[in-house]
Amino acid sequence: MAVVLDLFVSGPTNRERVHIAITPVVRRQEFALDDLDDCELQTLQFEQHYSPSRDVTLVKTVPCVYKYPNIEASGIEIIGSVEPGCIYSGPLSEHVDTSIAGAFPSAPKIDRYLGNEAVIAWRRLHDADAWNAIVAESKAKYFAHEEKRLRDAREKARMRRQQRKRTRVNT
Repeated sequence: MAVVLDLFVSGPTNRERVHIAITPVVRRQEFALDDLDDCELQTLQFEQHYSPSRDVTLVKTVPCVYKYPNIEASGIEIIGSVEPGCIYSGPLSEHVDTSIAGAFPSAPKIDRYLGNEAVIAWRRLHDADAWNAIVAESKAKYFAHEEKRLRDAREKARMRRQQRKRTRVNT
């Protein structure tokens, strides 16, 4: 479940933007706000995983808050209104630099993947074996593709060097 925390005007274009927090609430059936416990209405602390190599995975836990353009979010169901301060009470800044207190990353648009972090967190906890298999397969495909891309780039660079040598010898 996602909660709009605020609305603000940002940048030289004076575009309206919103901060949206993702909560850990995941339901397969329709629900109402009254169906939720107060403890569920909090900002998800999401573990971002980053793998700079096959054998290394770095993890960083961040509050799941993003800035979105204030545009129509068709397909997103609104189930009610809550006090945003109950969900996230920290500072909210329009700055993009995340080293500034209250600054959060920008997202391009509100789409059907809004709140997907809650699904990922749920699967890590309740469906770990299947989730880890999906992640391992995806990681293997990514690094195989990356290794091929690097091999191809090295081969192209080698060919360019050879071509330059031939050009210098012929002149």
